[in-house]
Amino acid sequence: MALPDLPDGDQPATVLVLAPGFGDAGAAGCSGLFAESGAENLLYVTWSGDPSDRLAHVRDHTSGVGKARAVVVGDLSGPPSGPFDAVETVNAPTDLTGVGIAVTELLSRTEGTSAVCFDSVTALLQYVDLDTAFEFLHVFAGRLHQHHAVGHFHMDPGAHDPQVVAQVSSLVDGKLELADDGSVTDAAASLRKWNR
Repeated sequence: MALPDLPDGDQPATVLVLAPGFGDAGAAGCSGLFAESGAENLLYVTWSGDPSDRLAHVRDHTSGVGKARAVVVGDLSGPPSGPFDAVETVNAPTDLTGVGIAVTELLSRTEGTSAVCFDSVTALLQYVDLDTAFEFLHVFAGRLHQHHAVGHFHMDPGAHDPQVVAQVSSLVDGKLELADDGSVTDAAASLRKWNR
């Protein structure tokens, strides 16, 4: 799974992963992006339930996974079943401040580089309007850059108008479109520049 280089030769630090639904394509995207990032640790931020299956897929398909941590948003009937080193819960799916604080604390306490899986923008938009989500994602992406973390944001393009996908795409460095089987159908890097 290869992303195109940014104009300065860097790899994208934030990527929008456009994949249908929440099935195998998203899991394959997580594994491929984690492997390509060279990150040592994983952090899942999920509105979509237990991220244990994603963690298992990454561990089955890549090597060198260090700490695995999760921020679970909403009502989950018990902790994730996977072997996570730390789990933070945010009960209200609209508590974006709480999500930001939990993510910042986990990144601050993790040594080495981290890859952050945001699952998903589609689920987030079930709870907040687009303007609120856009502002939150802008701050969230900036926080990832501050902690030298790479991030991939999952989104189901079939669930949104193309204008919504385009607006979210403007927040990230790169974009991957995946087929049902997880294969890349399109990849692009944007001209977005961050102060690194």
